Amino acid sequence: MPVYQESELIVSLADDNHFRFCDCRTYQKLSGSYLKEMDFGWWNAEKECLYLMELKDFYSLTADEQLADKFIEDIILCVVDCLLMLSAIWTNSEKGQSLHADLTQTCPAFSRQLCRVKIVIVVKIEARHARSWLSPLLDRLRSRIKSKVSLLDIDPKNDIQLLTHEVAKRLGLPVDY
Repeated sequence: MPVYQESELIVSLADDNHFRFCDCRTYQKLSGSYLKEMDFGWWNAEKECLYLMELKDFYSLTADEQLADKFIEDIILCVVDCLLMLSAIWTNSEKGQSLHADLTQTCPAFSRQLCRVKIVIVVKIEARHARSWLSPLLDRLRSRIKSKVSLLDIDPKNDIQLLTHEVAKRLGLPVDY
């Protein structure tokens, strides 16, 4: 079981069902042109769902990055760019074929077919800060991304989560600290 450390959090994902865009040659060639990615993706066969997860350590963010609008904008860029990469795979474009080949090296079950997608943003933050910072952000994030993700039948209310690292662990996500 591969173990990764990202944003001061530990992520353990099962063999043969996860991927990282940052490890894909195709993504690496494109990333210098302002293409963003999310930290992890994995296929949950039981739920027939693809998960995309971004990790943030609130305390390592700059003062500018901690501002709600900046934080939300950064997350939206990552989500939209990942959905574009997935759409390239699902539409079988040239770059999509290359991305698919890259992703199936660590996630053989990754499908070329459009599937259900859940987006999870996990923030390492103490509970006392989370109440005042994360709760209002989730509503704003969902509101600002709703029309974009609805193009792929992603329901912001049910398919986009903004969680503390402690809640993510309690919900069974592969995050530890």
